[in-house]
Amino acid sequence: ILSFFSHGDGLAVAAALECPSYPLDEFIYDIANLHAGHRFSRDEHRWGGRLAVICHEAFGYQNIPGYLENGIPVQYGYGAESIVMDIHENGLNKHKWVTEFLGAGDIDRIIIEWRSLLRQVIHAPSLEWDRWMAFKELAARTLNDTQSPTLTELPELAYEQRQRIDHRLRWGSASRE
Repeated sequence: ILSFFSHGDGLAVAAALECPSYPLDEFIYDIANLHAGHRFSRDEHRWGGRLAVICHEAFGYQNIPGYLENGIPVQYGYGAESIVMDIHENGLNKHKWVTEFLGAGDIDRIIIEWRSLLRQVIHAPSLEWDRWMAFKELAARTLNDTQSPTLTELPELAYEQRQRIDHRLRWGSASRE
């Protein structure tokens, strides 16, 4: 499983899946924390959450450059899971999470990162492990239920915008002096 992901993500996913008491319907949202960083933790401890506890149990407080910092994936940040879950349930809830410290762009970014992780799970090879296969199926269902923040209907380009641009510089007598 480690090889299906980049950096420390695979370590965290493998550790979480090996913990039979960790419900997959919670873990599916907790993977959003893998790329959340410090912005989403608000006043909470950045290294909080069940996924961080499981990583500490599996890896201790090891530092592996590019993979783990104190036993947790380097880009981990607690708090994104609740935002992702709320927006997954109702896409109109995004703006209630916007603060001075956490902007709408940050929320869009974490949704995009989370959806990317779901796609990685879906397209990863199948294994003879029921928990992995159940997680892959849950990821596929969840991804189908979510809407990408980047899929927006753009207006058609105006006629002038579709024309070739002539960028020739024209020198007048005033500019030569």
